[in-house]
Amino acid sequence: MDIKTILFQVTALFIMMGVGLLVRKLGYLTDETKRGMTDILIKIVTPAVVISSFSGAFEHDKMSNAIIVLVGAFVIHAVLCLISLLLFKNEQKDRKAVLRFVFIFGNFGFMGFPVLQSLFGIDGVFYGAMFTAAFYMFSWTFGVSLFTKTTGIKEKLKSIFNVPFLSVIIGLLMYISPFRLPAFLQSPIDAIGAMNTPLSMLIIGSSFAEIKFKEVFTEKKIYVVSALRLIAVPLCTAGVLALLNLSGLVSLHGVPYHVIITEEAMPCAAYGAIFATKFGSDVKFASKTVAIATALSVLTIPLVVWVVGMLGI
Repeated sequence: MDIKTILFQVTALFIMMGVGLLVRKLGYLTDETKRGMTDILIKIVTPAVVISSFSGAFEHDKMSNAIIVLVGAFVIHAVLCLISLLLFKNEQKDRKAVLRFVFIFGNFGFMGFPVLQSLFGIDGVFYGAMFTAAFYMFSWTFGVSLFTKTTGIKEKLKSIFNVPFLSVIIGLLMYISPFRLPAFLQSPIDAIGAMNTPLSMLIIGSSFAEIKFKEVFTEKKIYVVSALRLIAVPLCTAGVLALLNLSGLVSLHGVPYHVIITEEAMPCAAYGAIFATKFGSDVKFASKTVAIATALSVLTIPLVVWVVGMLGI
């Protein structure tokens, strides 16, 4: 994929974000409306696009690649958890939790699915869904533990088995079985899933309205963790996967390979601000980090995707 195509696709997404910022500033998108749209996205639209991605005919090679993507996602998350402990060990408690979380976890759902769908079509969402399964497992266990030690196992398990995660399980079971939805059900599910990109971008864009311009340049740590999240992590991941491919230990090429790298190029997960709010951490710092990293990603996502594409894997 050439750089012009990548820039075109990513720019289109950020124009939608701009619309989200505008309607928030105009007062059309209130806090209550945003919460309702977010619930619709998480509980209805995201499951629809995930199930749509699993609706094709079963392919052994595709399933094998999907398993590699899933295992790779688990390994990447585990490694980043360890690295984050070393990088931010001297930070103040509340900020340490935020910095570690946003370094480990990218915005794989809200931002990842639209980008993957724009760049790689429904196959991108298919492999992206496998990748996000690991995200849901880690973010609602290790991720929550960064902010609090009081959450019990029962509550963590309940959080893990949320609607998007269950939609991955349902879609995967459908994919490996001979069962397929009848056309009169598949068609509306596909149509609802098509809302994923514009709805996600409107919600993310609206969050920019909450940043005061004079505060943008006052937090050096935000730019450090953003550079790590947006550039260092995806490029290091690409390099390691390329070496594994060359060594013959892993055989991952084309869309599955690029999906892993593109997912890791996503900005900081919105859950960083959500968890900071829920568990009484540094909410303002978390919100600014998520929003600024997302704004910077308009430059870094095309750059990373183009650089990785030059590897020809």
